[in-house]
Amino acid sequence: MITQDERLEGLKFNTSILEDRLGKLEYERDMARDQCYEREGLLELQTRSMKDNLIFGGLGETGLEENTELVVKDFIKSELDITKEIVFQVVHRLGKRADGKPRSIVAKFVNRKDRDRVLNAASTKLASKRQFSINEHFPPEINERRRVLYPVFKEAKRNNRQVRLKADKLFIDGQQYHPPPPQHHPDSNALLQEDPHQPQYPTLAPTRMRPDLRDQFRHTGVSG
Repeated sequence: MITQDERLEGLKFNTSILEDRLGKLEYERDMARDQCYEREGLLELQTRSMKDNLIFGGLGETGLEENTELVVKDFIKSELDITKEIVFQVVHRLGKRADGKPRSIVAKFVNRKDRDRVLNAASTKLASKRQFSINEHFPPEINERRRVLYPVFKEAKRNNRQVRLKADKLFIDGQQYHPPPPQHHPDSNALLQEDPHQPQYPTLAPTRMRPDLRDQFRHTGVSG
């Protein structure tokens, strides 16, 4: 017959196992959260480094000896009606396109005001010239987030809401919009729900008690 002391010792043993498992899960959670913060920090640095850049699309290539900076300057004057002399830090073509169209051009402006003037002019001057495009430059991961947000942005604008898409953040009527979590992770670990805007994680598998301990302490109310 099992004594009360033996029951207590068994409960202590099982509790220590659960506490050890919980400690490991909390450690893994903290590591994942730190890695997320680190990745977001690197993305922010990348985004800042590209803040003076614009990507020009649809500008025809003129050959191996092409002066890419001159191509951009001529385009700005002829298509955007901006005659002010603009200075660039660097201008270059991106990699070859699979569709055979002209490679896009990345231009890094010396003056932020010049960059903004060109971007603002593009919204009106190129509205009827779909073969050309001028866009802000972002890391691929930020572009993917913007792709998800853009339909919401268009819908809000269609409904005459005040909208602003800044990098990977969408603001509607002054409030930041947060997209719903991915559908393939419908549940989240309760330990990670302190901040609803933290990344979502799959539900962790429940801890199972050893069969011998389950049989031994079934009448104590502990189950696995």
